[in-house]
Amino acid sequence: MQTVVIVDDYAPNLELFARVVKTATDCTVMTFVSPQEAIRWIAGMETDLVVIDYAMPGMNGVEFTRELRGMPHRASVPVLMIASPDEKDSIKDAFRGGVNALLRKPVDTAEFTSQVRTLASLSSFRREAERLNEDETRKMHEFRNTLAAQERGDIERLLDAMELRHPATARQMRAVRDVAVIIARNMHLAADDIEMLNDAAAIYDIGKLTFPDALFSGLAKPTVSHRATIRAHAEAGARLFAGSRSRISQAAERICRTHHERFDGQGYPAGLKGEAIPIFGRIVAVADAFVAMMNSRPYRPGISAGHAGDQIARESGLHFDPAVVAAFKAAQTQIVARASESLREHAPPAQPLHAHT
Repeated sequence: MQTVVIVDDYAPNLELFARVVKTATDCTVMTFVSPQEAIRWIAGMETDLVVIDYAMPGMNGVEFTRELRGMPHRASVPVLMIASPDEKDSIKDAFRGGVNALLRKPVDTAEFTSQVRTLASLSSFRREAERLNEDETRKMHEFRNTLAAQERGDIERLLDAMELRHPATARQMRAVRDVAVIIARNMHLAADDIEMLNDAAAIYDIGKLTFPDALFSGLAKPTVSHRATIRAHAEAGARLFAGSRSRISQAAERICRTHHERFDGQGYPAGLKGEAIPIFGRIVAVADAFVAMMNSRPYRPGISAGHAGDQIARESGLHFDPAVVAAFKAAQTQIVARASESLREHAPPAQPLHAHT
């Protein structure tokens, strides 16, 4: 059942309007002589229509309507205002203030009844539209959540494939994701973007699955002859996700393709410069370099977390985005702890990271 709120400081009019509404409709009627009391009631109760007098002490009908329009979930409640003929500015003020319809005194009962029925029907249609919209939004969220869960599963299976091929690389990819998320939080990225980065960042080096076994063995430092093969992994990884309409896959594609771009434009594969590099690529570039410098290779030892952080700082504005570097430095203690934990989780035995002093 719909609810009509009637507000008028003149009791005879209040009683008249309430009687007409009850006779002409099956609506519940709430009456108030105080607009302030009506506002407080409406704040906590569903309301389908407000009938209000223009001239009242303390708060006139237009001021009431403006306050109503600013209330959560009440902005679209229809308002029918009643005004005297001598209140000449009331029409202009009323419609500017958000009033839906206005009647002049003395009010014609038939016209009043027609307006009440029309506006109450409008409110009913509005509420039904809102309900349908909420249902559609809920279904869309459920679909997206299901799709996202499937994609997260696909990404984990790709990481598992990397784990079988080269466990050290898979371990580093997971650690880089964790570092990237901390950086993103310190950059105050939107919560949805941070969640997407968390879903997609770990896959950034998946293109390395195309490496030949000899290059994957890591027994010797890569040579100039390996350069083309190494550089091709960025595009190879991106192609795995190309053409997808999913936001997670699109993010994964951008990260794979751009995590070796440099802020000064000297990176690969496209030589992008500055903010032309997507923000996820700029973040993962710092995270990848930091974890890679600390990880030992058969042909070189890793360096301490402190020295790695210093190297990141020296490359600010050259290799790396200064804003990303600043967020990294601000959270370096947390990053070292999380990277150490991530590496221990996925590849025992692991060597803990020690901050440089």
